[in-house]
Amino acid sequence: VGEVTGYGYNHVTKRLTLEGASLPNVTSNISSVFFAHTHCTVDESTLTNTTLECVMDEDPTCGDHLPILTSTLGVVPNSAGLVPEEFTCTLT
Repeated sequence: VGEVTGYGYNHVTKRLTLEGASLPNVTSNISSVFFAHTHCTVDESTLTNTTLECVMDEDPTCGDHLPILTSTLGVVPNSAGLVPEEFTCTLT
């Protein structure tokens, strides 16, 4: 099933990059990617066994979040050392 060992999020481009081991490397093996309660559309050109990139469909929801990668075999676990990304809430 693999493991997500790291990730990065670009707040300007809304691009999420996942790093790991034995990640799904074709879109037909990826059921979904969610981050901050938001669906992320996978960029097929970036798929490898160790890297996956996607673009958030909407703005992230505030709170502390980790990515959720789901393959056709189930949820790909995050390594224990991953630190949640904090998104602050702005009320207008």
